[in-house]
Amino acid sequence: ILKEKLAEYEGTVTPYNTEKMIKNGVFSNIGVLEKEITKLESELARNHKMSSYLNTRDAFIDTIKIIINETIDEIAEEVKNTINQNKLKQMQFDGGIQVTEIKNLIKVRTAGGGDIGSQGQMMGIAYSFCASLLERSSNSFPMVLDHPTANLDLERRFHLANLIPKICKQSISLLLNSETEGYYQGFKESVNNLGTYSWFSPNTQDGQKLVAKFKKKYSLKEIENGVISSDPNLFEEFQFMQLKDFS
Repeated sequence: ILKEKLAEYEGTVTPYNTEKMIKNGVFSNIGVLEKEITKLESELARNHKMSSYLNTRDAFIDTIKIIINETIDEIAEEVKNTINQNKLKQMQFDGGIQVTEIKNLIKVRTAGGGDIGSQGQMMGIAYSFCASLLERSSNSFPMVLDHPTANLDLERRFHLANLIPKICKQSISLLLNSETEGYYQGFKESVNNLGTYSWFSPNTQDGQKLVAKFKKKYSLKEIENGVISSDPNLFEEFQFMQLKDFS
């Protein structure tokens, strides 16, 4: 019976060679058999310990997942309340739209009962969401905004520019000259170390007119794909300029 039992473990727990054990007289020597049984029990104990470890690990992982999901839900609820009670007011959107849930997606409710707002309102929600997350974070990094004022009226551009310096130490905004009005004034009011760069291409007829106009008053630097200037006075003149002004 013992031989048959050992044969069951052959190649699984330890490399027992049953035939070799028979040839060496293992099964006729009680002392040797007891040693083999002890070795087998040790192997089984190690396997059982590994099984217990795996079960404990799986239970630990499940617990961590529960904690993570509950934490995400708590943060989402906190961010939702911050958006509705604070950030939308700073963006001048309060009363027009509210966040109802943040779970994979941001769900909203408009004053009219709809589940989607205007493009401007949805941008306000997006900026409010980012602002709420960044304010509760210990991370400090620049925020890069590409056409941040698209679909925003002048008043909300101004309020957005007031909000951004409060949530990050440095930001970079990429705008067309038609998008700067309101936004630029909001930044001038909010920060002391505002830097501006004006870029335009001289490879068109209009671009050549710009170069001809500005090089008389400002320092222009040619770069690989255009002309650039860091003069704030050029920026202020450029932002309100229409091509008809110098045609």
